[in-house]
Amino acid sequence: MSQVSNVYRQATGIGGYPFIRAFVLSMMTEGNDDMLEGFFDKIGILSDVKIQYLAIRGKKSKKLKGLYIIPHIHFGPFKTCGSSDLPALIYEAFKYIPGTTVYHTTNDHTQNLTSQSELAKVLRQIKRDVKYIEENSQNEWINEIKKVSRKISNSAKLIGIDIDDIAIVFLTRHPLPSDDMQAQIGDEIRKIAKSKGYREIIIIDSHNSIIGDEVLSEGFRFFGKNYLTLIIPLGLFLLISLIIKNLLVVDMVWQSIVLTPAIETIINMDPSAITDEQLNLMMEYLALSLFSGFISGFVITIFNVLAMCLVSNYLYNKFIGNETSFFSEFKKAINGKLIFVILLLGVGISVGSFLLYIPSIIIIGYYAFYVFTYNS
Repeated sequence: MSQVSNVYRQATGIGGYPFIRAFVLSMMTEGNDDMLEGFFDKIGILSDVKIQYLAIRGKKSKKLKGLYIIPHIHFGPFKTCGSSDLPALIYEAFKYIPGTTVYHTTNDHTQNLTSQSELAKVLRQIKRDVKYIEENSQNEWINEIKKVSRKISNSAKLIGIDIDDIAIVFLTRHPLPSDDMQAQIGDEIRKIAKSKGYREIIIIDSHNSIIGDEVLSEGFRFFGKNYLTLIIPLGLFLLISLIIKNLLVVDMVWQSIVLTPAIETIINMDPSAITDEQLNLMMEYLALSLFSGFISGFVITIFNVLAMCLVSNYLYNKFIGNETSFFSEFKKAINGKLIFVILLLGVGISVGSFLLYIPSIIIIGYYAFYVFTYNS
């Protein structure tokens, strides 16, 4: 443990064992974040934190009835450590404002706050900002939204709102999964927005692409719409594989069937009475069984993998909204590289299954010897 700890210290400046101890203490218990946050404070860097707001108020009442808060801070790393608790604390602080919502923007765990004391600083600033929004009579309020638009590109979806040349965009790949777009992506989007004439942009990572029941139900609905396109080619590939397999192994299977009565007779004989000719017959039967199994596995694997590749390629393009047809995807998918990979898989899986027979035979042979000779 000391050697591992020293290696970690050389890489990070922090002893491995103390850090792991602090991590486990914070993760597994309640209210014990100080030790881990102390490590984060040592390796954290000082930086400015951007916080964006969209406030909505009633025309007559002049009171806020909606508040969007977008801190350029990641809500992590976990539980109450660092900035994980920031959304909950914001909701608690502004529960008197209906429609208060905290949004996740383009950042990841590199934008975690190092400690709850840093979080408290951010929360104090947010409270000051909201108070300024509520009380400053010189604030300019916009009466209408210029435009709302929706764009889709491959699997990416965007809903955009233009308020006085400030773009507010909601990004998602739902129902496909995505998580934590990096801050650099947000910087590039901001450059593009400003080149288009926008004064500023608020980027909201919808963070709603979670693999679970929602994705499963979407998958079932998608299957319901396309089941004929899936079942027919898969069934056709299965039929072709069965025909080819049977053509290749029919002679070996027939020879095995012919030899079966003789093999059963030999198995029931006294082992000491088995002749060399009978032993050769058993080896021939074993070779036929193993080789026919290898050929069957090889053919079935190749056609199964080929079918899944072709159908999956078609389904992916269909799912993300691209105009496509099964036959066009079929033509594009059939190429030398794909066939080479499929052949490798066919050989690899079949050889792997084939090799598993050897330890199986050894184990069965050992226990057969143990039982029939009463050795212990």
